[in-house]
Amino acid sequence: MRFSRLIRNVLDGKNILFLAVMLVSSILFFAARNISVSQIWKGYRVLYVPSSASEETVLSVLSESGCRDVISLSSQRLPIASKFLGSVMDSSSYLKDRLGYFRDADGDYNLFYIPDSFEKESETAVTRLSKDFHLGAGLDAKESYPFLIPVVVLGLYIFLLVVSLKKLYFALPALFPLMLSFSRPFYPVVCGCCFLMFAIFLSNRIWGRNGAVACVLKNFYVDFLVLLAMMLFMAQSLQCFALALLSLLASSCAILFLRELRVIKDKNSSFTYRLIFTARQIPIMYPRTAGCMLCLPLPLFAFLLMCIFSAKFSSSVSASGIKMPSPVQQPASGISQSDPALGGAVLPNEEDFFKWAWGVISYPYLSLNGFSGSSGSSAVQEGDRIVLPRYEETDKGIRRKDESLLVYNNSFRRDMEKTLASLDYPAVEKLLKEQDRNVLVMYSALTPAGGRKGDLFNLLAIIISLCAPLLLCAVFYSINRSRS
Repeated sequence: MRFSRLIRNVLDGKNILFLAVMLVSSILFFAARNISVSQIWKGYRVLYVPSSASEETVLSVLSESGCRDVISLSSQRLPIASKFLGSVMDSSSYLKDRLGYFRDADGDYNLFYIPDSFEKESETAVTRLSKDFHLGAGLDAKESYPFLIPVVVLGLYIFLLVVSLKKLYFALPALFPLMLSFSRPFYPVVCGCCFLMFAIFLSNRIWGRNGAVACVLKNFYVDFLVLLAMMLFMAQSLQCFALALLSLLASSCAILFLRELRVIKDKNSSFTYRLIFTARQIPIMYPRTAGCMLCLPLPLFAFLLMCIFSAKFSSSVSASGIKMPSPVQQPASGISQSDPALGGAVLPNEEDFFKWAWGVISYPYLSLNGFSGSSGSSAVQEGDRIVLPRYEETDKGIRRKDESLLVYNNSFRRDMEKTLASLDYPAVEKLLKEQDRNVLVMYSALTPAGGRKGDLFNLLAIIISLCAPLLLCAVFYSINRSRS
């Protein structure tokens, strides 16, 4: 009877809510897991196959593996046609230049673009091409979970658990930042998780005392660590920030749940004791916790080494050495179309497609006086328009009224994007549509323009994180010295 009454007390309304939040948080951390991938193009993975292999064979393997909507050379057609002309009168080089997307710079490999939604199927196809057909095929990106990064966070968790005075009050609340580090093993995120765990460790000593919550919320060291952690999460992504807020909520529910368990235990005990000192009378930061904080830079330094030697610890583009069409960052000073440092010729981007489409659609309306054989697509400028004269009868006679049939602006671009979306075949223009409109595309091994957070960002986040505990320790020892 006593045991059943205890269970009923534990599973009351508040405690069920706390347990539900903790359970849902754990499930969401698992469901929202994500890892960094070295990928050239947004929305697509690039399959490279030696040019000696027939395209028909490769497409057959891809289809049998479950890959659909693969963008290949043989699938290309005319994306836009004139309503009035049977053939496209266009001397621009767009249609020819876009074929460069299907070969590497040296012509040794044929390239195929597979939608991200067929991730597992594309890896199956690569395995078949390599084993069954003995082809040196591969993908531009291969996901591999960076186990070493969250394992370092786990090591910090175990260390803080061992040195905690109230182990249960650390183990359960700190479990959620630990799960977040396994869910999103990115350098800024794991640094933030370390700070959240250490903030829980600092407040561990005062739980159970009067005014503990207010004392934690007003403590400089705890607030600094939590604020810095949230800034790191926000810098990584809004989704990481939302998961961090969920982690804080789950940790808070864990503390409240443990407090309720303590109250229930006291009610069912024949003897209880009360702590004399309030939370305000017990320092959160004192020599013992300051000494532990001096150990906090160790996992952060480990992250720094991993970031510097990332080639050993994280996935990289498996097509190393193959110059494939890649979106690259344009230098602020501009770039020459034949800059040898970036690999040579510039390939057409989405803006080039818009200009070509303008030339095709506007051609029937161009004056033939002085026609030189060009559609004029290369000379189109923002705001250019096709104007047709119309005449209407008014009280004052017949008057001319010009009508704008076409205007080269964002509205025209949106119409062309809708046309691309409605195409019933995998056009290379659909690949371009997923990228930034004015991105520079070249045969290059430089950092992609539209990828995830780069190494420089990670390095800067780790260095800032590494300085934070040292700064807090310097503040603590400076205050102690002035008081003594």
